[in-house]
Amino acid sequence: MESVTYILLYFLLLLSCFIFSILNIHKYKTKTSIYIFLIWILSAISAYFFYEATNGVVRDYSKITLIPFIYLFVALNISIYPIYKYDHIQYFGYSYSSKQHKILVNVALFCFFCSILPLIENILRLPVSFGNSDVLSDMYEDRENYLSFFGRKFQLLCDYLSLVSPIVLFYLLSLKKKSWKLIGGCLCVVLNECLFSFNTGGRSGLVQNLFYLFIVYAIMEKNIDQKIKKRINYIGLFLISFLIIAVLLVTISRYNSSESDTGNIFTWLALYAGEGPLNFNNDMWYVTKSTNGDNTFVALRWLLGLTDVDSVQDNWLINQNLGVRGNVFYTYIGFIFADYNIVGTILFLSLISILLLMKIKTYRNKLPIHNIFYIALWSRVLFSGTTFYSYMNFRSNFVLLYTLLFCIYLEFNYANKPLQNS
Repeated sequence: MESVTYILLYFLLLLSCFIFSILNIHKYKTKTSIYIFLIWILSAISAYFFYEATNGVVRDYSKITLIPFIYLFVALNISIYPIYKYDHIQYFGYSYSSKQHKILVNVALFCFFCSILPLIENILRLPVSFGNSDVLSDMYEDRENYLSFFGRKFQLLCDYLSLVSPIVLFYLLSLKKKSWKLIGGCLCVVLNECLFSFNTGGRSGLVQNLFYLFIVYAIMEKNIDQKIKKRINYIGLFLISFLIIAVLLVTISRYNSSESDTGNIFTWLALYAGEGPLNFNNDMWYVTKSTNGDNTFVALRWLLGLTDVDSVQDNWLINQNLGVRGNVFYTYIGFIFADYNIVGTILFLSLISILLLMKIKTYRNKLPIHNIFYIALWSRVLFSGTTFYSYMNFRSNFVLLYTLLFCIYLEFNYANKPLQNS
């Protein structure tokens, strides 16, 4: 059986889950798992076109078989199961303590304070970025930082708030009494992260930030009133338009400046959307060595003195030492696989799913607000997981670590406190 047949079977497996999810959803439930399956289906379609365009020409996918695709499918379903369960629970609003509400309000205020200067500097940079696409390529290659001294410091704080701010944003929008100043503060951080990624030619960061914003909205939109949702949809159309234009500009600049061997720009785009499953099947599946947790827990291992990995280049190198290319995509499952191999990856994903299932519990038909954070952080991995593990580089892993500590602190302030409801 030819490799292309295995790719089509992989596509059909994902399509079956997508259809099953649609048939088991009704209007009172969220649709997060449906969106995740849709992204993976689009990736499988891109994988087919990328395979047809490059196999035997600039890529060798001669080792593709069916079993690795089945493994990917099973691992994805283990990962997505708690999100699917979340989609099917009935709850009406969030439960939270007065202390938790105060913490989230203070986070929103801090977001606004931190984002003012870098947002202004990023907006002022836009004419330069839009006016000459070569600038984007130069920025990506050299990582020249155009921000002022204080702009860089506040931008760093915005980076560390990037996982928290969208959740706080939609939490504030779900309240009956809304503070538009606080909502604007959270929105400033979200917008600032997107603009900074665009101005520095970072297509991955731009897409990841907007993907995360969308998936958090998908998780929380059922508790937002219809008038607000209509406004969000209009803003969403603007953001999608901006994303398409920005990604095209960055892609064109990167393609023109590269010595790409993938033929035309459309094949190059298919590479980003679809090479992950192919590379996992053809290369990562046969790896027997391990990166010892440096893809999933690099920040914690660095703090404990167990690794010296502290850059993207180091990430590439440790995966390259496994005998595969380090600077390509293997899906999020592939990079976890590099840490724990065949059995360990399934155990790791099963543990995450069990822990998340414990968080999907309601209190008087309300969901504790802190549990939304855990659901959103894992949904981000799945929604952008056709390429790589979202938190695998040194900076993003530290951001995840600090965010998890914040979640634990927030949860601690829920127990034994008088509860309010949104």
